[in-house]
This record gives sequence, C-alpha cells and structure tokens, in this order.
Amino acid sequence: MKKNNLIVVALIGGIILGGLGFYCGLGYANNKVSQIKVESPLTSLFSSKVISGLTAVAVGQIKEISGRNLVLTAEGTDLTISIKEDASIGRFLPAKGDIKVPQPMTREDIKFEEMKVGDQVNIFCNLKTDLSLEGSNVTVLP
Repeated sequence: MKKNNLIVVALIGGIILGGLGFYCGLGYANNKVSQIKVESPLTSLFSSKVISGLTAVAVGQIKEISGRNLVLTAEGTDLTISIKEDASIGRFLPAKGDIKVPQPMTREDIKFEEMKVGDQVNIFCNLKTDLSLEGSNVTVLP
C-alpha cells in the first residue's frame, strides 16, 4: 500500500510540476511574442521607391486654427492637419447673376490668415511617414 501511495504522490507531484512548467513557459512565450515588431503595410509603402507619396482629401468645417494647424470637424469627428508654408490656398466665389444658368466656379487665392473658424474646406493632404497629414492645397467653399 505504501508503494501505491508513493506512486500516486509522485504522479500528482509530476502533474503539478508539469503544469507549473507549462504555465511559466507560456508566460515566457507570450512575453517574447509581445516584443516581436510587426511591420505595417504602410511602412513598406513608405520605404518603396515606386511610391512618391500617399494622398487624401479631408472635407470638413474648421473648428480651430492654431499656428499652421487646422482642426477640421465632420459628423462628430475631429482631425488636425498641418498646412504647408507653400500650400495653395483659395476660395471658391459664389455664382453671380442667374443661378439657374450653369456657370464656371471662380477660385481666388487667399492668405492662410483669411480662413476662419466655421469655414467649410476641402484640403488635399499628403500622408507623412509619422502618419500625420500635411495639407498642400486648401479650398474654402462658398
């Protein structure tokens, strides 16, 4: 009987030690997995010699102006866009005369300082490597 008890204790001890070792091994493996650096598809696009830049169009209302940064808002979402010093900035003028007759839109150049909070704008942006947006063309809509 003592021999059987010894075998049972050895088996239980082995199971406990094996389980503890397995658990610690998973903790080590999970720690190593969290340290693995995963490359984003955007990273490979930015490093490609074929791609010269990624662009986006932001459309919204100016919520805030700070330096050369515009905070746009649309449908409850805000986005900050820095505007390049040499960006083309203009305003579409409202149609004159009979608005029932189609007329070409006229765009006049304006200075950055002429934009104001509440203006509705379209901004052509370049996506930078730090994933921020930089505006290169701003149009204030009527």
